[in-house]
Amino acid sequence: EERRESILQALYKHNHTPGQLYLYDITSSYFEGDTCELAAFGYDRDGKKGKKQIVVGVICDERGSPIWVDVFKGNTSDQTTVKRQMLNLRDKLGVEDFTFVGDRGMVTHARIEELEQEGWWESFRYITALTRGEMMALVEDEKHPIQLELFDHENLVEVEQDGTRYVLCHNPQRVERDGETRERLLAATEAKLQNIRKNVAAGRWKKKDVIARRLYRWINRWGMERFFEIHYREGSFSYSRREEEIERYARLDGCYVIRSNAEHGKQTTEQLRDRYKDLKYVEQAFCTMKTTDIQTRPIRHFHEAQVRGHVFACFLAYRVVWELRQRLEPVLRRDPRTKRCEAGSLAEIWRDLSTVTLAKLSANGKTFLKLSEISPYVQKLLTLCKVPSLEDLQLPSE
Repeated sequence: EERRESILQALYKHNHTPGQLYLYDITSSYFEGDTCELAAFGYDRDGKKGKKQIVVGVICDERGSPIWVDVFKGNTSDQTTVKRQMLNLRDKLGVEDFTFVGDRGMVTHARIEELEQEGWWESFRYITALTRGEMMALVEDEKHPIQLELFDHENLVEVEQDGTRYVLCHNPQRVERDGETRERLLAATEAKLQNIRKNVAAGRWKKKDVIARRLYRWINRWGMERFFEIHYREGSFSYSRREEEIERYARLDGCYVIRSNAEHGKQTTEQLRDRYKDLKYVEQAFCTMKTTDIQTRPIRHFHEAQVRGHVFACFLAYRVVWELRQRLEPVLRRDPRTKRCEAGSLAEIWRDLSTVTLAKLSANGKTFLKLSEISPYVQKLLTLCKVPSLEDLQLPSE
């Protein structure tokens, strides 16, 4: 663990461009086996039900450069990791003044209040987004400046209350997905209500307190209580959907709210939105580490130290991939019109570079090494990667 931290600190000091904004998110990775102390059942992000997992947290700087990685037990919740990462930035990397960017559900209202009581927000700032439930609660609060009518599908709208800034945003690409999610949760809630109605009608649940206990076990499990009209008494239970309320909240589809305590002079309304969207850099890190280039999973180690070492090695590999992406950006940059780039993809670059080979040849009783012919395109890739010219390489003879 000490070596891991010293390596991360050295990399940070050697390569980091001084900045004040840091992006943080977590992901999970499934396990093969169940003997590791870190492995536990938790929120499944991999679609691998029935498998234990670990949780991995990564911090990137504002450029997207990965600077820190941590491994947590598989049942660790998002928000419980936030303070630890802020301590890592302050105490282990020596960052004295920064803005912490975290996803919705991570930097929650409760977590913000807790850190405020400890005095964190006197020196540090946060940028996050409200969860769907938090957004709905504020819209329903007549005293809060966030109101349904303020959401503009074309422009950003900012309101402020007690020093907290709220940026009301709209993403048209999320409209359909939000509607599908709400309908799925409505259907799941209604299935539970139908089961209650069936059991009450059959006489299995007659007493009012028994019905109430069953009802409140499920009615707001997915935050859908506001969308149902429910009536029950001794031996009777009925419900119906509140269609007008459903249609009212459908107007929030595609909408989200960014929350921050950053001063206006440091972050404009547009910058708050853009900085929150920069969490895509951490998502890119997870995608590369878990699937495309590095293949962190499945994890087949059984001891905690081995698992941490495995994840750390994958993190360092991603650090190399990230650096290469920056150097190869001229050939990876996609044309806005055609969506194509000169190199195609990083995988194709690896394939092209693999054509550079060193052969052992024999002639007239002598053995010598011969470098394969390098095409102009491959030479361009090598130059972008700052590799010295291989044509001038002095090869030893045998």
